[in-house]
Amino acid sequence: MNLFKKIDIDTDGIISEEEFRQMISIMKITTDEEYIERLLQIIDPYNNQRITFSECIALLSSVNLYLIS
Repeated sequence: MNLFKKIDIDTDGIISEEEFRQMISIMKITTDEEYIERLLQIIDPYNNQRITFSECIALLSSVNLYLIS
């Protein structure tokens, strides 16, 4: 939650795809651009640039992070 708040510069509770990428990078989940794109397709399928904390939690808790190359 603290990382999300730090990434959410305008403090509106919503991050953009670029901010999501920053969060994934800081968390050291993956550097694989193809995998990050797949995560973005799941979390923001309509490319509206509005990703909530709840969506991040739901996605990251449902994705098997051990399968990341």
